[in-house]
Amino acid sequence: MQNVVPINALFDESFGPNIQDGFDARALMRDAEVIVAVDVMSQKESLVYGRKLLTEMHLGKIPWRDVWMLKVSLDTKSEEFTKLLLLVLATKNVVDYRHHPTAAAS
Repeated sequence: MQNVVPINALFDESFGPNIQDGFDARALMRDAEVIVAVDVMSQKESLVYGRKLLTEMHLGKIPWRDVWMLKVSLDTKSEEFTKLLLLVLATKNVVDYRHHPTAAAS
């Protein structure tokens, strides 16, 4: 299952978790087995959380199954990406993001 939410939906006005009737950003983050950042301009996806689960399924250590994936749309070239990484770290106690620099143009 996948959900796509904009980064701003996860925070309230004071940079705390967005908690409203029928929507709790803390629960959304806590329940996600895999979290992916999606750049709004390029649509490039970056794994932020869930590497261990995906690796274990890939290696056959655990059976393949549907995972609860949360996709967060944001501008990866702004502070929004840092906000997501901090939220994941606070919620999951680990961040799986690995920076992959793009090749420089010749």
